Amino acid sequence: MSLLYWKNINFQHLNYFLIAAQHLNFSDAADELYISYSTLSKAMGRLESQLNVKLFEKDGRNLKLTKYGKILSGYVNLAMTDLKNGIDEIELLSHQEHGEIHLSSVFTVSSSYLPQRLNRFKAEFPDMEVYLTQTSTQQILKNVIDGDIDVGFCGEFSFDDYKDDINREFIYDDEIVLIVPNSHPLASKKNVSFMDIRDEVFIGYNESAGMSHSIRTALDRVAGVDFQFKTLFAMNEESGVIGMVRANHGIAFVSTKNALNYDDIKIIDVTDLSIIYNIYMIWRRSEYLTNSVNDFKNFIIADNRKFKIN
Repeated sequence: MSLLYWKNINFQHLNYFLIAAQHLNFSDAADELYISYSTLSKAMGRLESQLNVKLFEKDGRNLKLTKYGKILSGYVNLAMTDLKNGIDEIELLSHQEHGEIHLSSVFTVSSSYLPQRLNRFKAEFPDMEVYLTQTSTQQILKNVIDGDIDVGFCGEFSFDDYKDDINREFIYDDEIVLIVPNSHPLASKKNVSFMDIRDEVFIGYNESAGMSHSIRTALDRVAGVDFQFKTLFAMNEESGVIGMVRANHGIAFVSTKNALNYDDIKIIDVTDLSIIYNIYMIWRRSEYLTNSVNDFKNFIIADNRKFKIN
């Protein structure tokens, strides 16, 4: 049966049929549906005409289903059950206190910022289910726009490229430092300048990482748009970068939100290269947001005003 044919089937008539099949009496079914006997009879006649089969036949003073009526009754029952379950699930997920929220964050946010906030959020919304994944800034942007993630926490990105699709809220900015292996010649210094490091080999970040955008912006200011560090590896998250530095493959910029208390690396300030790495909360720009999304984003905004970022 073609899709066009099915579009001509009146959904209300299918519901009428289901009630009539339960009662096997048009008068009783019409009473339950709060319609007239005539309205129900005409609706069933139209449905039979569209399907080109008889759905009911006389059985004394009542009715009984034909074999076609029994087949249709089974499938309509299944369809109505699935539809009810779908509506119930939507109501549950969108309910203010019993919904669910899907989050995604860059790695430093999920390790340093979110744990305490999620504890406070769960205390206020104990029945809210929270799901969290970790990935890069660019993947978070894509997932939010595609609707796979409700709220994301990401690093820097070009907001002009995304402002038609997402909203963002500044959360905090990270302190960025240089780390070098203990065996590196720079490890004896407390601070360095850009000229001290411009020719060094770096462990860098690929374009999916928000840190790459922040480093590029800082380099444009001090060295011009054509300057590039010598980069041995380009990664999308900082734990891998730290591991490469510890293995003596190069030096790197990282956030102090990471665990940096390793005996085999040294933390150094760069006096004239200020890298500003902002963290943002983002969500899809939409006229309609579920209660769960509104509850969570409003909680984070309010929570940031109450508690010091740490």
